[in-house]
Amino acid sequence: MSDLTSVKDALQSRLASKRVVFWHDPAGEYDAELDALDFGGVNVIRVQDNEFGVKNTLVADHVTKHLPWFRLKDDFATREIRIRDLLCHRSGLGTFSGDLLWWGTEYSAKEVLE
Repeated sequence: MSDLTSVKDALQSRLASKRVVFWHDPAGEYDAELDALDFGGVNVIRVQDNEFGVKNTLVADHVTKHLPWFRLKDDFATREIRIRDLLCHRSGLGTFSGDLLWWGTEYSAKEVLE
């Protein structure tokens, strides 16, 4: 098995169960191989000595990119809300909105968000 095949197999197994996979290759040994791999809808984000750039890229994504079923009352707000808006409590939802929906219930996190 070539190095490229083992890299692809390792990444595919991780991507099957994880939404985000970090690949540490400080020497850049696998740069060309990583570019050659096709994982369909997977985004490759390179740190390149800028960890904050990676964080910014992730939190700048639209919520519906990761939670396609996420909906707000307003269609424009649904299209434009970003992950950072949820993290910073700028979604327009009232304080403690939905808290009683999960407190002491058997709802899963996904059911609460839906």
